[in-house]
Amino acid sequence: MYNNGRYCRKGYKMKKILFIFLLVFALYVPKLYASELFGSIESVTEGANISNNKSEEVIVKYTDVTLKWEQKNSTLGKNYDGWWIGLKINAPTDYDKDKATIKRGGEVKTFASVKEDDTDCLEAWFLVTQDKLDALKSEVDNEGYAVVATYEFDWDGDGENEQVLEVKVVPDKITLGELNEGFHLVTFKSDLGNKYFSVENDKSLEDYLSIEEKTLLDKFIKAPNGKELTGLYLEEDNTEFKLSDKITKDTVVKVIYKNIEKENPDTGNEIIIYLVMALVSLVIMLGLTIYLVKHN
Repeated sequence: MYNNGRYCRKGYKMKKILFIFLLVFALYVPKLYASELFGSIESVTEGANISNNKSEEVIVKYTDVTLKWEQKNSTLGKNYDGWWIGLKINAPTDYDKDKATIKRGGEVKTFASVKEDDTDCLEAWFLVTQDKLDALKSEVDNEGYAVVATYEFDWDGDGENEQVLEVKVVPDKITLGELNEGFHLVTFKSDLGNKYFSVENDKSLEDYLSIEEKTLLDKFIKAPNGKELTGLYLEEDNTEFKLSDKITKDTVVKVIYKNIEKENPDTGNEIIIYLVMALVSLVIMLGLTIYLVKHN
């Protein structure tokens, strides 16, 4: 009986040890494996606070940062002069190299088509301008942060996004650094807000801006419904400004619209009245003619 009891106790201890081992395995190993299902994020721009890295939802925050102005560089996806925030996105070890996708702003691309050659990483850049910061001030959360970019990743190519990356800033605490020497800021002001463009000294907007920048400017100065563009005028002396004018200093341009004059609504009514009167006159004359014929 004694020996049997000892064996029973020994068997119970073994089961207990096995249970603990399985519990640890169940809790720890999935987390270890899960870390390989998500990409990791690094900030190219200094001053970032990255939380929940290598997880389902990564958040990158910029609280008190001075951004450096950079000239456009299409090879890096920077099609505008301005202030850029950069992130390095590292794919997980076991991602599907052919089917993995990245999504931003409704646009979906394969990770393979945008990543750097011979690597499993991508540098993602997005533009920050004063007008964007001004607009973001109305979108801050209770901590003062506003979302400036959101990325979604489908690493295994099954059509479902496994990972989300949010980039947030405190609009009031982001400082835009000075332009490089030899460049000037051109500010366009309209009833709809402001838009900013930088130009190399002694060059015109027409000559210097990229296609993307020109498109952005065209959309901004386009007259809204019910108005037409009167012209562009320098704020300092109210003289007319042309996109072909050379820029030699920081410049402020006013975009002036005027209301479209509506056609006089009475004109249409007058025509109708005239036609009715003419018809009535015709009927009277016809009736009078018939009367005279009958009585002659």
